[in-house]
Amino acid sequence: TEKVNVGDWIQTDSVSSVILKIANVGDVSIEPNTKVRFIQSDNNVSRIEVLYGTVNTTTSQADKFILQSSNMKVQDKGGSYSFKVDDKGNGVIYVNNGIANVESGNKSFCVTALIALTSA
Repeated sequence: TEKVNVGDWIQTDSVSSVILKIANVGDVSIEPNTKVRFIQSDNNVSRIEVLYGTVNTTTSQADKFILQSSNMKVQDKGGSYSFKVDDKGNGVIYVNNGIANVESGNKSFCVTALIALTSA
C-alpha cells in the first residue's frame, strides 16, 4: 500500500489500471491510458485532475470528492459514475447511480443516474 500525495501523478499504460481507496469517501478506479494528478484539497474534499482517460468512482459520502478536467468539474453527491476526458480536455460524465453536480464554463448542472453530459 502506498500513499498518494498532493502533486503526485498517476499515469497508466494500455494494460495497467489503479484502484485507490480514499479514506471515509470511497473508491477510485483509474483505467488504462489515463493520466491524473492529485491537487490541493479544500475543506476535507479530495480533488483529482484528469488530464486524459477514464476514472470511475464509487463514493458513500456527498461533497467529499471532486474530479476535474481543464473545462469541467464534477462534484460527487454520493453514488457511482465514470468521467472520461479526451486529449483536448473535453469531458463526459456518466452517472450510474446517485447524483453529481457538474460545472462547465459558466453553467452548472445536476446529473442523475443514466444521464450523460459532455463539455464539448
